[in-house]
Amino acid sequence: LWLSDSIDYNTVEKIDPAWVFFFHWSKIVNNDILSKFKCVTMHTSNLPDHRGGSPLQHQIMSNVIETRVNAIKMTNVIDGGPIYASLPVTLQGSLSDIWIAIAAQGERLISTCVVQNPEPVLQDLSNSKILKRRKISQIPIEEIDDIMVLYNFIRMLDADGYDSANINIGNFSIELSRGIVRGDKIVCDAKIRKIT
Repeated sequence: LWLSDSIDYNTVEKIDPAWVFFFHWSKIVNNDILSKFKCVTMHTSNLPDHRGGSPLQHQIMSNVIETRVNAIKMTNVIDGGPIYASLPVTLQGSLSDIWIAIAAQGERLISTCVVQNPEPVLQDLSNSKILKRRKISQIPIEEIDDIMVLYNFIRMLDADGYDSANINIGNFSIELSRGIVRGDKIVCDAKIRKIT
């Protein structure tokens, strides 16, 4: 079972699946569900680094290029359960591009779990920390002096469901998307709207 927001836990119990997979999940799962089913969350980072919220954004802003999609046994420790399987993925391109790559690897991980039923391997959490979800879409333009930092800020939010990276100038907000670095400049789409 691939769980989404539209499926409630009573439905899960009625289906009685062998595995339950959670993608981009940020809610607490009921302990009854965790104990009754093989619950697996997908988390993209070089675990145990970048556990917690907004792992893609944190890694992009840390200049991580290669990372991993992990099928983790869901526990009460945030992104800290043992790992069933893991596959590499690149963090190049827009957030939409990265999601497509993650989805492809996620499909392979599901197949690995269901077909091979691997034994999960414990993580060493002794030096890891949990990151908070990034909520800021406004670019701190005064603090940025590197074109690649600005590019990373634009691309890490460039997907449906996210507020575009933006710069406020006077009464207007400039929203930036579809950025490409060309030499010493960024070419991107800009949407300008009046701040209400």
